[in-house]
Amino acid sequence: GVGVVIRWKSARLNGARAIAGIGSWAERDYRERFPTPRHYSIPYHCDLSGFLSLPCRPRVDGSTMTFLFCGQMIRRKGLDLLLEAFSRLPDKARLLLVGREAELPSLLEELRPAVRERIEYAGFRAPDALPKCFARADAFVLPSRYDGWGVVVNQALGAGLPVICSDQVGAGYDLVSAEQNGIVFRAGAVTELEDAMRRMIDEPELAATWGAASRNKALDYTPELGARKWVSVFNDVTAR
Repeated sequence: GVGVVIRWKSARLNGARAIAGIGSWAERDYRERFPTPRHYSIPYHCDLSGFLSLPCRPRVDGSTMTFLFCGQMIRRKGLDLLLEAFSRLPDKARLLLVGREAELPSLLEELRPAVRERIEYAGFRAPDALPKCFARADAFVLPSRYDGWGVVVNQALGAGLPVICSDQVGAGYDLVSAEQNGIVFRAGAVTELEDAMRRMIDEPELAATWGAASRNKALDYTPELGARKWVSVFNDVTAR
């Protein structure tokens, strides 16, 4: 049964020489569950050249603030929470949604027509089309109830966007530094999400500053640097 499989996997992991977690959140969880092996944290690294090649164009005039969500339009990703928080924001707020439609139609039905008019659904986009979508935004939001990592956070950094994410997004623990390039709020806390988004609207200069910090941080998460981290782990394990 399932219990037998779990015990077998646990025995195998406890017998490993080392476990590499995808980021510090995963590393901590593995360390608590399987204390015997050595543990390493290697955040997810990916090719962000398409995002980095586009210029950052921060809008600091305060006329509008476009928030971007990219992912499946499902409750696990917190889309219902995002729509609720967005519905409370002033008219200058805009929301750009990119990804598979999934539950979106039913969630949009719950909103007032005036709120729906400020939301643009761009549909699913191929990976090579995402940089231009991200370039249209002023801030990125990922309010997931759970996301083991969330590569879209890497992409938001590459695009030079401030990031608002929940504390159940693994990438947030490594890629989002509070008051430096974004805000991490408690998953499910709609008011905290609203406050974070409202702050970006009220302080567009801060959003631009945090966006620049995100782009600088993105340079630490290239595939080349990720490969070096793996080599370092392999060398450390084999030397012991």
